[in-house]
Amino acid sequence: MVWGFFSFLLDMLAPPLCVNCGSEMREGPSLKGIAVPRGWPDGLTAFFDQDHKILCLDCWLRLEPARHLPPPAGTLREGAPPALVTPFYTNDVLLSLVRFLKFEGGVPAADPLSWWMASALRRCGALAGAPAVVVPVPLHSRRKRRRGYDQAALLAEGVADRLGLPFRGRVLTRIRATKSQASLGERERERNVRGAFRLEGGGAVRGRHLVLVDDLVTSGGTVRSCIESLLPAHPSRITVLAAGRRKSFIYNEIRAGASSLRGRAARGRSIPAGGRAPGR
Repeated sequence: MVWGFFSFLLDMLAPPLCVNCGSEMREGPSLKGIAVPRGWPDGLTAFFDQDHKILCLDCWLRLEPARHLPPPAGTLREGAPPALVTPFYTNDVLLSLVRFLKFEGGVPAADPLSWWMASALRRCGALAGAPAVVVPVPLHSRRKRRRGYDQAALLAEGVADRLGLPFRGRVLTRIRATKSQASLGERERERNVRGAFRLEGGGAVRGRHLVLVDDLVTSGGTVRSCIESLLPAHPSRITVLAAGRRKSFIYNEIRAGASSLRGRAARGRSIPAGGRAPGR
């Protein structure tokens, strides 16, 4: 109660600023008297009943909800590629929100982002069938110490908690520090994360449906590299879950990479941990 009073007092004296446009926010988002833009699913508007003072309402409504396709039928062994689920397409507002989370100590942003992500995963039907386990794309230990937290793990924990799923944060390890992907081209992204991940806790997820969580999917290289490292655990399915993805990108390389690796695994060939990964 005391903290709530002081928080209220601070908000009155110095209202939080929208991380995208910098405007003051004395109240949380509210849709009263506001027309919701076309394309927003009905279930997502429930978010605005919550008091998230990170983006102003105008910026929240500038996010672009992503179109969801039915998840692939079958299992990895039957030839089904990993599904890719995101609540939004990547635009300038979402990038501001993710930058705030990753580089500006914006841990509170993980709460609304994981809300959107859990909602998207629930709505798209990807959780039907085998019990799912939530696994984050790992941050290198050196960067985690410098940042103080792992943003993908925060998102994954929020998703797991909202959906009542097990969270397994140590299944994958990033064994090599990599450059930031933001300034790299497509081929450079591929080389940057080649051999960067290793399977550490495969026994805990063997045969399960794995929900692989990252903040954004841009070229698909990072999640493809993680998928290669996860295949020796013989997951029944893999669903990639992120806050956003590029609208104009088809992500065929995620499908092709997983398909070819699955074929190698089916023939009994060992896949060296972190070796020959296609990379982000």
